[in-house]
Amino acid sequence: MTAFIAYSIPGDVVLDLGRLREYKEAVGDLACIPYNQAKSDQSVWWLFPKIGKGGDWPAYNLGKFVFYKQAGELVLNVGLNVERGLGADAVATFESKARATRHLMTPSWRWHRFVADMQGGEVDAALGHIAAAGATAAFDFRAGSVPVGDEHPLPTPTAEIRFDYSAGHLRCVHVPSQRPARSSVVGLEKCRTLRDLGQRFQGLSDPWLWIDLYAGARFPIAAAPDQPDAWRVDQLWRDVLEPLRPWLG
Repeated sequence: MTAFIAYSIPGDVVLDLGRLREYKEAVGDLACIPYNQAKSDQSVWWLFPKIGKGGDWPAYNLGKFVFYKQAGELVLNVGLNVERGLGADAVATFESKARATRHLMTPSWRWHRFVADMQGGEVDAALGHIAAAGATAAFDFRAGSVPVGDEHPLPTPTAEIRFDYSAGHLRCVHVPSQRPARSSVVGLEKCRTLRDLGQRFQGLSDPWLWIDLYAGARFPIAAAPDQPDAWRVDQLWRDVLEPLRPWLG
């Protein structure tokens, strides 16, 4: 049976989540950022621990709760976002040293622990909980290169690969129509377990490779917000976000 979501706008999930007692008791007051602040109703939204005044943004190094609509589909994703940063050879091309520092992946980045836990079974347990609750457990990533900035103003090609997760196995449901620009990710869509994919991630050495990784659930948007079986914020917290909380921050 398909699990629907009672929201069509990611920001509305974030708003209701902030009112939920269980969420506030567990994580406190998280920084809240829409990617496109001019069109917040269409934007990806992130929640992550506050560091300094209002939050450390952009929080590339942190694990973040994420809420976004799948482009061109009536699907809303809820889960965790973890990023792989660039290597020293790549950021050496940046004119801005501050920007170079933000994009340089160091041992403190959440990526390292998450990839280790993909191999150790902890991420399997979280996605297994999501699937057992009746949602479509999802594991997706976008692989590209240098994010857009003053030194590199044109977006670089990205390759998006999406998996459904069930009973300990990955099933690829989307691959890019063209060969990925970064050859180091070619063939990752053939991985059938998180352990295998984590081992491939662990072995990546391309200093120019940036990865946006999403783990969580994808929900078809309900025809009406009062649809009785549609998931609301309490169930989203209990059965999607709370199991992913070990990698927040």
